[in-house]
Amino acid sequence: MSGGSQDIDQGGTAVGTVLRSGFLTVSGDGVARSALVSAGGTMLVAADADCLSAAVFSSGRLDVQGETSGTVLHGGLEFVTNDGLSRNATVASGGEEDLAANGSAVGTLVLSGGDLEVDTGGTAISVTLSGGFMRVGRSDALNDGSPETLAIRTSVAAGTLVISTGGTAISGFIGGTAIVEAGGVALDLEFGGVLNLSSGGTAIRTIIQSLETVENVFAGATDLSATVIFGSQNIFSGGEAEDASVFGSLAVQTVFSGGTAVRSQLIADTRQDVRSGGTSLMTTAPRVGRACRRHCNFDRR
Repeated sequence: MSGGSQDIDQGGTAVGTVLRSGFLTVSGDGVARSALVSAGGTMLVAADADCLSAAVFSSGRLDVQGETSGTVLHGGLEFVTNDGLSRNATVASGGEEDLAANGSAVGTLVLSGGDLEVDTGGTAISVTLSGGFMRVGRSDALNDGSPETLAIRTSVAAGTLVISTGGTAISGFIGGTAIVEAGGVALDLEFGGVLNLSSGGTAIRTIIQSLETVENVFAGATDLSATVIFGSQNIFSGGEAEDASVFGSLAVQTVFSGGTAVRSQLIADTRQDVRSGGTSLMTTAPRVGRACRRHCNFDRR
């Protein structure tokens, strides 16, 4: 269909619709199967309607207020809002899935060059990033009590997860890169990659468990109750880490000038490297001589 419009409603079913620069509405228990939406085409899946195995190409758009399953985005956009639900979508290079205002996605796969945006009030569950990009929250949002913006059980095999203002990522494994910006929260995430906490960002109960894993706590950022099994936690000027547990000879906590570590627990043959101008408060260690490698500035207050 090129130009014009088509409505599927009252339990009707359309199979294999090709939409070019037109408008297709699926509503009232209607079902669209194997639709193809290309440049300039827009499909609306209204509440109580379903769309199965759609393909959306460059400049095509799929608006979801009902439910979709198996959508593949080849450069197009799937916008999920108003209690809409997307299941098992694939976001390929140039494609974007956007969740907002009580829109949800379950099982989305984001490939290299793909983009998943979880905006205010959106929820993403069991997302896998394989070289793509995902943002939870908005960098330009106000932290004013707006609806929760959540990512739950996210797996980043490769690619980048950014947690911005109002966004919270809960549980999951990050093998790529995660960045927590001002007003963002990372909760109960396990890391085998890189975690950067920017000013105003917070990480809670992070697990650092790979030799290549690095957590960087920058100025104005806070890490609470991290567990460092392998890898390193770096606390830079103006950054603060509280109640970290550091295990074994392959884990290290480094406090740089102006950084602060509070109530760190150094367990077994581990170490804390407190550089000149860095501060460690109330650190617990079996052997302080081993824990403090160089330029130590322990403050036992």
